[in-house]
Amino acid sequence: MITGRSTADILPALGKHVQPFTDDNGNFSPTTVGNGLQQMHGSQTCAKGTVISTFNATHASDNIVCPVTGARFVADPQTGYAKNLHLGTTRVWNANGGINEERWDMLVEYVTAGQSSENKIMTLSKLKAYLLKCYNDDPHELTTGRNNNSLFSSKIVQGFAATAAWDEVYDRLTCGWAQVDDKPTELEPYITLDIVRLFFEDSKKAFQLAECGKLPVKKPELEVEEKQVSTLGMS
Repeated sequence: MITGRSTADILPALGKHVQPFTDDNGNFSPTTVGNGLQQMHGSQTCAKGTVISTFNATHASDNIVCPVTGARFVADPQTGYAKNLHLGTTRVWNANGGINEERWDMLVEYVTAGQSSENKIMTLSKLKAYLLKCYNDDPHELTTGRNNNSLFSSKIVQGFAATAAWDEVYDRLTCGWAQVDDKPTELEPYITLDIVRLFFEDSKKAFQLAECGKLPVKKPELEVEEKQVSTLGMS
């Protein structure tokens, strides 16, 4: 690859995912992450910006500028943010930043199992179950942060971080609410599969749905939940 190309050019999908959380020069820090979360109407953006940036900086290898006091780092000029890919993820993004169609199909098959509707969804519980499967079953990659050679790289820590990151995604992109399995009075958030795909292909466009207020869909009130559950039981 040619040194000096922009992250967006090198990593067409992953680069777009990271872009809202960096400055104009591609620097990634607690401040830039916090600003990105704030733009998406996030909560506790300063604290979350520090945690997210610090975690990712520990997996940035020699790109780290100051992981303890500032957790600032920049993309590698040739591999972009590939070194920051860590264990416990869906691995839908390849190391080169593109979409891994095989991994996408694996995710879809798992989270939509048993769904008969054409408008398939990914509930939060199914997504978390899949993440658990991933960090238990997937092999390590010593060329990225997908390994457990240190405390910060243990699969438990990385699995927790990946789950927390997806909690943030659902906070922004929830498309609706579905009945929890075996709990008829409880609802959980879901994201439609087309929005999930958009998130992986162009996260910036996906998050614009949150910035403009189209998403997330708020959880219905309790009386609405009971009515919906009753309706579902009659269908």
